[in-house]
Amino acid sequence: MMRPARAAAVFLTALAAAVVAFPAATAKWGMPDALTGRGKVVEDLFGMILMFSIVTFAIVFVWLVILIVRYREGTGHGRATHEKERHSIKAEVAWFGVPLLMVLFIGYSAYGGLVTLDHGIPIDQTSMEIKITGSQWNWLADYGSGVQVFANPDATTGHVAGANAFMVPQDTNILLNITSVDVIHAFQVLDANRAYVLFNDANPGGENAHALQTVNFPAGSYFVQCNKMCLNPGHAYMHAAIQAVPMAQYQHWFFGKAAAGTAPLVQDLKLESKADGLHWAGNHTLLSGGLTVAAQTRVVVELTDTTAGVTLKAQGVQEKTIPAGTVADTFISFDAAQAGTYTLSGSNGGKLTLTAIAATPLTVDLGNFQFVPDHIDLKAGTTYLIQVPNLHSATHDLHVGTYNGGTGDVVLATSPSVAGGATSAFLITPTQKGTFDMWCSQSGHVGLGMRGTVTVS
Repeated sequence: MMRPARAAAVFLTALAAAVVAFPAATAKWGMPDALTGRGKVVEDLFGMILMFSIVTFAIVFVWLVILIVRYREGTGHGRATHEKERHSIKAEVAWFGVPLLMVLFIGYSAYGGLVTLDHGIPIDQTSMEIKITGSQWNWLADYGSGVQVFANPDATTGHVAGANAFMVPQDTNILLNITSVDVIHAFQVLDANRAYVLFNDANPGGENAHALQTVNFPAGSYFVQCNKMCLNPGHAYMHAAIQAVPMAQYQHWFFGKAAAGTAPLVQDLKLESKADGLHWAGNHTLLSGGLTVAAQTRVVVELTDTTAGVTLKAQGVQEKTIPAGTVADTFISFDAAQAGTYTLSGSNGGKLTLTAIAATPLTVDLGNFQFVPDHIDLKAGTTYLIQVPNLHSATHDLHVGTYNGGTGDVVLATSPSVAGGATSAFLITPTQKGTFDMWCSQSGHVGLGMRGTVTVS
């Protein structure tokens, strides 16, 4: 029969080997799947500490059982052995030295990971800065150039609407400057699986008033939660949302918000530049004539596929030169502040005249597979600017006309496709009285509830 001490040694050796051999499995005990490199660093640290914890617990527990069984009352080994080993230097050194070595090893191994989390990307390698400010009970993202976004979480549920999400370009080195205006908050970011991404205190003053954190977000959605616990429960509902999107989508969102004034985005012009002038993107049709837009609105021009270099100019906007061969999206934006004529011209001879007219503004929110409101009233002969902010994460649009199940639909007016968190708008001047449909043309969205009515009187 195997002696207890030898059996314990065999058991502990097998346990240690199993834990070391299966680190990936042990790392998942209680941990969500990390979707970012930062999250994987934390996951690895958790797995290593968990391994040492399991081995330490097993050693202490098994050794305790051996001592209880072998040296229990009546065996004849208890008191005599205790008196003999009362001053064992070897036992004292082992009791102190082994845990110390384990803690030192964990600290040494974790140091590199902690440095990566704190200073993984040098500040001089970041391409943009966003100032994050916490206040009771909200988060504000300041991008510069007058672009600010409040998270505005619901006071009861903490839900953040898609239009209030903090947009960032994916796979881009970003410097976050995190601070507070009142009390200490915690800017804790989790990925879509609620795995760790970053955590920084937002301090209201002193030498630590600005916490600088460099980060790179892969594409996806991220959740911000203040995790401070105090007598006021407002921290628990202090949420925000971050959307990491392709650079072109981010630029479209940013330039729409960065134009002068506070006008909404009314027209998204997608153009191409060729040697003979400016073309409409996609169908390669040379620009001619003009385009009608609403006064007191914003115009964003998205230029792609520049096989010939071009300089764009518009009233009140500094001209912008795009080098030949540029295929990434390039943007120029301006406000049609009042009724009148505006001109967009290119150095290669292209020209577009925009006529801004007065329009009555209306808003239809693109929500979670619903229109809010799902009915609007219009007057025949009146021009309306229908603003369509997308409060949902999925891409939506808004068509007005007669819906025939997707085949043979009669479209009187339509918005462009609107990505989650973005805003667009379109003009409509109804001439025929009656009741019409409004619907989203994205596949399957009508069946999910994105349909409403329009009455023209």
